[in-house]
Amino acid sequence: MSVPEDIFNHPDLRDPEWERLKKRIDEATAPEPPKRKRRGFLARHKGAVFSVFAIAAVVGAGTVLVSGTDRGAVHTSPTSTPTSQEPVRRVDLAQPFSGTPAAAWADGEAAVVVPAATPMGRFSAEEVAEVLGAVR
Repeated sequence: MSVPEDIFNHPDLRDPEWERLKKRIDEATAPEPPKRKRRGFLARHKGAVFSVFAIAAVVGAGTVLVSGTDRGAVHTSPTSTPTSQEPVRRVDLAQPFSGTPAAAWADGEAAVVVPAATPMGRFSAEEVAEVLGAVR
């Protein structure tokens, strides 16, 4: 038996059925084309983002420049303006709350007012009153 010079020219490999089978195998085992990487938001829209920042900078600079102009205002020195401050009242440390709503409140422990005891959940009114008295 002689060996053919070119194995790819062998008559068995030129069979139409073999060609169809080989094509199906090649299609099934072919690697997928590489997927295109999705670019990030900034990479896709950098021109628009730059434009927005540029417009904001121009508007901000214009606002600062316009608000800095005098617009015909008359400036006076701070010493010529009359002051309308009331003199500071001194606090009487013996009665620090006089003249305030707190002046009518009771002093010390008498100022703590405990509500009337009512039954709460599984506790009776007497048990609630006992606890409220202890807290006060």
